[in-house]
Amino acid sequence: RTCIMMAKQVGASVVGRGTASPTTASMDLEIGKAVNAQRIGAQLTFQVTLVGILVGVLLCFTNIYFGLQTGWVTMGSIQAAVVGFSIFRLCCGTTVPFGPLENVALQTVSVATATMPLAG
Repeated sequence: RTCIMMAKQVGASVVGRGTASPTTASMDLEIGKAVNAQRIGAQLTFQVTLVGILVGVLLCFTNIYFGLQTGWVTMGSIQAAVVGFSIFRLCCGTTVPFGPLENVALQTVSVATATMPLAG
């Protein structure tokens, strides 16, 4: 809903008259379809949680090693997203639906697990 409202505001400001053009209306429809298509499936599934924990444990060990060597600990957000996406694409291909919302859930679980060295 927010994306559609933002697209309408952007479209209205581009046209300059405060009304939407036909191209803006079709853009709004496409954005709405994409948002609704993403909301159909569950975001936090068992497979996302399991892979998130596995990626988080890997990043946790790298954080422990890196932290003992340098005294710094990285959050690993980008690494978690890229490694998790790579695991799903290499192992499952396109048979398992894995979109951006699932990747965010995987990244959240991974980062929560990877930052365990900060708790000690």
